[in-house]
Amino acid sequence: MLESQKYILLLFLFFLASFGVKPQQNQIFIGDIDYESPDYILVFADHLHQTGDYKRATIEYQRYLSTTGPIGLKNCGFKLADSYRKSGGLENSLVIYKNLQQINTRASEYWWIAQSEIGQTYFLFGDYTRSISAFNKITSTSSKLRTEREIWLGINRLFLGQWDLAHTHFSSTDITLKPSDNTISYYQSLVQEGRRLPVKNPFLAGTLSFFFPGLGRIYLGRPGDFFNTLTTVTAVGLLSYNGFKHQQERSIKGWSFALIGSVFYISNIYGSWLGAKIHNRQINENFWGEIVIPLPDD
Repeated sequence: MLESQKYILLLFLFFLASFGVKPQQNQIFIGDIDYESPDYILVFADHLHQTGDYKRATIEYQRYLSTTGPIGLKNCGFKLADSYRKSGGLENSLVIYKNLQQINTRASEYWWIAQSEIGQTYFLFGDYTRSISAFNKITSTSSKLRTEREIWLGINRLFLGQWDLAHTHFSSTDITLKPSDNTISYYQSLVQEGRRLPVKNPFLAGTLSFFFPGLGRIYLGRPGDFFNTLTTVTAVGLLSYNGFKHQQERSIKGWSFALIGSVFYISNIYGSWLGAKIHNRQINENFWGEIVIPLPDD
């Protein structure tokens, strides 16, 4: 088949697909080309993937596999999984990568590439523990894959706030990059930045409020909450005292306000602990949002 005929056919098929038009099965085109043949379904799917139309690419790749069976996965598996991943189908992407491992052996580099992609997909899920587990299984002798493994392990540790472990991975001797590549210096700078994040200790916040109501809020930089908490707990405590002063232990008023005061006091401790957690979450999310992730473009 002449290259010019393939190109003309591809443009024509893309035009039809753009308007939702699909040729009938067995319809013949330029040079007796069968649009329904596996070869041309694959060509069209590759074109959709290359142009960033990932959702429609998954449909065409699956149509290709329906004509070839599992053996066709070797021709399109990685692009199909990538298309799923970039169109929001992370679970389907994982399935395809695992299927690719089933049709390859550990002696094949494709098995290890699929393992790396599985680790990256778990990362996109936000499941950093599984991502780390997946990357730790990579024992390939490929310098590229070993470098990729250490970088991704370091990135996962960054998102877990495990700065020392992140530094260890980014300093690994398994990493082999060109001297001009500043990837590692970039991530090492993030480790240092992470260590300086103004996070708060939830236990300390709760403890301060245990010994003095509202003091934990001062620690969190919220003096307004400190005065509100202190005023409420003090007022309820005085009302309870007043009740017990006049009717002693038989005072319904005293016990009622004592109960209310206890709830406010415990809430003050829990609120300080939770406030520190929320504060840290916001700080970390802002930090994570600035990290550049080295996901492949194709």
